Amino acid sequence: QTFGSSFQDYVAHEVALLACLLHPRQPGCPTCLVLYAVKVASQTLAAGQPDVMAAVVIASAVGLRELEVVRAVDPVTSTTWEGPELQAQFPKPGGGWRTAFVLRGLLSAVETQALLQEAKNMTVNYNQSDLAAATGDSEGLTGARVAVTTASVDIMQGGQYNCGPLAATLRMVVDLKLLPYVRHRYKCAGAVVSSASVLRHRPGVGANAYPAFCSVDHLAYCTIHLALNPEDAGGGMYVQSGVNVDDLGFVPLEAGDAFVHQHDLPHGMRLHSGETFGIVFHFKDSILACLTDAAAWYDVPAQEGDADAQASLAFLISSGHGSRRSSTNESDAAAWYTKAADQGHPEAQERLACLCLAGHGDVKRDAAQALHWWHKASMQGHRIAQRKLAEILLQGRGVGRNAAEALKWLQRASEQGDVEAMHLLVIAHSTGTGCIQSERVSLNWCEKAAALGHREQLHRLAVHLTSGRGLAQDLQRAAKYFRRAADGGHLSAQCNLGVFYVLGLGGLSKD
Repeated sequence: QTFGSSFQDYVAHEVALLACLLHPRQPGCPTCLVLYAVKVASQTLAAGQPDVMAAVVIASAVGLRELEVVRAVDPVTSTTWEGPELQAQFPKPGGGWRTAFVLRGLLSAVETQALLQEAKNMTVNYNQSDLAAATGDSEGLTGARVAVTTASVDIMQGGQYNCGPLAATLRMVVDLKLLPYVRHRYKCAGAVVSSASVLRHRPGVGANAYPAFCSVDHLAYCTIHLALNPEDAGGGMYVQSGVNVDDLGFVPLEAGDAFVHQHDLPHGMRLHSGETFGIVFHFKDSILACLTDAAAWYDVPAQEGDADAQASLAFLISSGHGSRRSSTNESDAAAWYTKAADQGHPEAQERLACLCLAGHGDVKRDAAQALHWWHKASMQGHRIAQRKLAEILLQGRGVGRNAAEALKWLQRASEQGDVEAMHLLVIAHSTGTGCIQSERVSLNWCEKAAALGHREQLHRLAVHLTSGRGLAQDLQRAAKYFRRAADGGHLSAQCNLGVFYVLGLGGLSKD
């Protein structure tokens, strides 16, 4: 648990590596997962960046149940693919199961290496400023630290390949392996690939402190992720069986494996070292859906009571997607969100609360109802709902103002990595709102929020380091934090950084 010297670091690292080598690898084996977790912890510790979160999450990896070899026959072309399939199931809100599959060795070693080289060539010109950062809830977080940064290159759109020489290899993989499997597994003869992208994942800035952000693919009937070099990075693919950060599960993949799931499974990436390449394929249930970007597969299960389908249908209606656009979008969305929320779907509860508070369109503004649904979602561990519940309690909207109760929910959201909740905790403890005023506690949360890139808290921390109030004066650290906040657009930080340059403070040359 703690290593007291560099010699002990070395021993722990070598023992972990040796144990991983000696123990036979088996899918879902608890010993394998624990050994891998120890390896991750020791490697990141040796590098000076201990990542306990990664070790804990990996140790609680998704349990994959090995099935017999599956023989998938394409009902359209009669093409047959045969190979080992592993399965994991997660309970749905309201009943039923979300299911994921791992196809071991779907790609041959030759295919994997060929696609990996092409993927590297395609993304070689992407730099950090080009990357899309998966932050999850990005309110006020320009320049925030994230779990992973992703470079994405489209290689198929609208069912058409647009990747030059790579198309021939991809077409063979799609026609001979992916389509037979998807059409067989989901009993959907009309399934087609709608879009595909080459992805390069790298650790985000401060990834050791930030959990994986998981989301669903609303516009995909099903999704297949091809792993090309997962062994070259620490971390990887995660799924989230619930809304609490503790519900994250690591998906153990090897080079050439395929991870398959439908639109109801939240998933995401988190890396703490190295870089990985992969190809993601999004499928539609028909050629017509591919051409029109429709998502008609939600209608029947939503009518039959599937909470995930109801929540996704409400999301598409609320966002006015395609054929879902109408003059009654908000009220129709609220009706479907309510059906899912009544079954305990936390994401539907949170979104319904937002509609109730804002009073969009035909939905009447009702702060009491918003508070009701945010409380329901908060009780299930939804961190954004916990923060918004706290905000409405601080404002006294829909209920009497209750700062002490608000503080409790801010604490819970902050413990799940919600940086805006941390920001509010800083203010609460510095002003004594709902608690005894404590500059020490306030600064503790300030440092945590700054570590996750919150601009206001980066500036606040820099001010404390400049003045020496509550912290030892450190002008060099102050200059660093002023710069990070200034780069994120914080005006006061930009002014203060300018003063540092004028006076030549914090190791900066006079300018």
